[in-house]
Amino acid sequence: MRNVGHGALQQSPGHQDAGGGCFDDRGTLVREIYYNGQEKPGMHHLTYHFDCDEYQDSVYHFKIIRDDQVSMVNTLRRVERD
Repeated sequence: MRNVGHGALQQSPGHQDAGGGCFDDRGTLVREIYYNGQEKPGMHHLTYHFDCDEYQDSVYHFKIIRDDQVSMVNTLRRVERD
């Protein structure tokens, strides 16, 4: 199963440290999905793919972080089907 997520980076003036990643419920970074240490100002849209078969936890949090502040969180929960 593959899921697609979207995120938006709303930047303030000046270059910023911006990144995104997949975190488990303990807050551990499982996979970095984006990083730019000199992000230009403006709105940026990110599209990422996540293959649930590669990761076994029941919940993952996709976070967009800029200048050490979380600006967006999307949560993905695994649903077991019969």
